[in-house]
Amino acid sequence: NIPPDRLVIKPNFVKDHGFGEPVREDFFLYIGRLTEEKGIATLLEAASILNFNLTIMGDGPLAAEVKKASRDLANVRYAGLREKEDVISALKRCKALICPSVWYEGGLPLTILEAFSTATPVIASRLGSMTDVLTDGYNGLHFEPGNATDLANKVQELTDSNPLAESLSRNARRTYDENFTADVSYK
Repeated sequence: NIPPDRLVIKPNFVKDHGFGEPVREDFFLYIGRLTEEKGIATLLEAASILNFNLTIMGDGPLAAEVKKASRDLANVRYAGLREKEDVISALKRCKALICPSVWYEGGLPLTILEAFSTATPVIASRLGSMTDVLTDGYNGLHFEPGNATDLANKVQELTDSNPLAESLSRNARRTYDENFTADVSYK
């Protein structure tokens, strides 16, 4: 019997990791568990369709499949489980973070907030909390969950348009500054 106007959602916040490089390196990044629900199969299929450079950081039950893909596809690099400093360094250098989940994320993925803090755009499945924090065409791009072709198209769209990449990057950082700093959370 609690009135809706008495409830609020207080999102997570993350440390300010500082702006990423103004000119990004030619690779996209996945950070997280290597499990079916995280959309690893979709990610690897998209990388084989478009042949974009992809670095995967993480570990999990699908590590063997990711290692095989990194042997079979010259554009896929498996970096394994990495220390936080390595993760942040990669976020600051990549063109975008890819979050290809095929199921609803419980809560707000911190990797998205960390990406925003480094002015890194995000390409994410159009699902759950990822649609709440990521605005398509503003601070990142959405694709249909499980659709490798749609994901590849979004990677191509970001690769082809430097003005789009710059705008998404600028707005990713703006999203962080306005919503996900410690000061904003404290208030």
